[in-house]
Amino acid sequence: IWESGYEQQKLKSTVYPDVVSSFNKWKDKNIPIYIYSSGSIEAQKLLFKYSDQGDLLPYIEGHYDTTIGSKIETNSYQKIAAELFNDIQNREKQQQQQQQQQQQQQQQ
Repeated sequence: IWESGYEQQKLKSTVYPDVVSSFNKWKDKNIPIYIYSSGSIEAQKLLFKYSDQGDLLPYIEGHYDTTIGSKIETNSYQKIAAELFNDIQNREKQQQQQQQQQQQQQQQ
């Protein structure tokens, strides 16, 4: 029901006024944004897509919910940290590859 409500623009989520400015600051500093919520990932995506501040999904790199584990379990945070560490390593590899490609193009 709530999914169709959002899609038909009958529902809109409310976010604090400083969310967009904070997201922009973090994006400018290349700080990725991830969400860990007791709400489902699907619900998170709808909430951020249909916010009163516009579509905020482009700011968010990933979502976590309690399928990764309970929010009161240490192991849940360890799993998220491990995934984020892998994401960071993959980003760094991609950036290095892009830099190498640019250098090769400039040398040609």
